[in-house]
Amino acid sequence: IATEAESITVGKQVRLIVRGRNQNGQLFPQADLFNLQSAMGEVFRFQVSDGGVKSVDDGWIFQAPTRLQEVRLQATLGEITSLPLQIQLLSDDPARLELNTGASTLPSTQPPLSPIGEQLHLTAGRQQTIGWQVTDQYENPLPVDDPRLTNDPLRLQSTRPTVGEVIIVRENLFSFNARQVGQTELVARIAGLQVSVTIEVTAGEIVELKLSPSRTEVVAGNSVTFHLMGLDAFDNRLSAADLPPVKVEASLVQDRSAQSPIGAEDKISEASSQIVKTFHATSPQSDIPTHAFTKTFSQSGLYQIVATTESHPDQ
Repeated sequence: IATEAESITVGKQVRLIVRGRNQNGQLFPQADLFNLQSAMGEVFRFQVSDGGVKSVDDGWIFQAPTRLQEVRLQATLGEITSLPLQIQLLSDDPARLELNTGASTLPSTQPPLSPIGEQLHLTAGRQQTIGWQVTDQYENPLPVDDPRLTNDPLRLQSTRPTVGEVIIVRENLFSFNARQVGQTELVARIAGLQVSVTIEVTAGEIVELKLSPSRTEVVAGNSVTFHLMGLDAFDNRLSAADLPPVKVEASLVQDRSAQSPIGAEDKISEASSQIVKTFHATSPQSDIPTHAFTKTFSQSGLYQIVATTESHPDQ
């Protein structure tokens, strides 16, 4: 048994070539085989591991299954059985491009690959590995070295490159390194196929606290409202809801009051340490909710304000 085509694609049909030899090793023409089976009162029977064989007027047609596999085919006429024919099926044309996620570098656990939906949520500083796979209309995967893919290789485009960096890891794997808070659309194209995913990056863990203004002058007796911002390793601002508990302490470190007696310039009459209560507010420079507090400066002098996260005392 042989097939007319050298390569056979899943779901397709191909004509079979069936030849026989007599006891002298001479080949029978295929037409004589039809006469032979009539003379023997037998018909050809085909054993196939998957798919099917049907008889037509001048031969037989093999119908390949839709699942990618190796098919085993044999023909029997009476007590005569052919040698088995092994048919390695090929994938059909590219029909679908799919992105999937593997384990990210943080944390180190490795969940199984899973398809990416329309959105992917990451925190700044996270590196997410993303794989891709092309399948045919029957969901059979195409190998990455398939000429139909290598002739039109993968291209990646981010609508906002500042949100994260795209790095090719190997031929079927790349990584997205989240950096800046925001949203970008990542578009992948290959072999005439296209898929996109919206990636939203939020701020990472807090590494720094900042006060705004960081330095100011005020007339004694007046008040100033300060805004307290939390920043991650990439200078992304954290929302007030994402900040840990913060303690704000205001201290008068040098009294410059005109009422201070001569020789007592360093005497501090206001309490040297004062805990200031914070409230939620919106910074003038950003629409991200922050912590804020108002401090009344009752004396002239040099004040120091220190903000400390209670869960991170070193900040």
